[in-house]
Amino acid sequence: MKKLNMCLKKLIKKLSPANLFIFLIKGYQILFRPYVGHNCRFTPSCSDYSLESFRRYGFIKGMALTISRVTRCHPWSPGGIDEVPKK
Repeated sequence: MKKLNMCLKKLIKKLSPANLFIFLIKGYQILFRPYVGHNCRFTPSCSDYSLESFRRYGFIKGMALTISRVTRCHPWSPGGIDEVPKK
């Protein structure tokens, strides 16, 4: 029973909102990006930037950074190198 509780705690810890978005982004990268192509004006791509921001900062700040980045990625943007800020 103790081992079951430990497994459940680990599973619940892995089911954080940040990990859910990481899973969804990885799914997009594997399933759709090969067909859509690489059209991002920035380096790293918006999906790679988003993955790094969720891994580094968690859900709330990762989502804020992702939204900020995606709103800057449009045809009139000069693009360029835009790394996830350091902690």
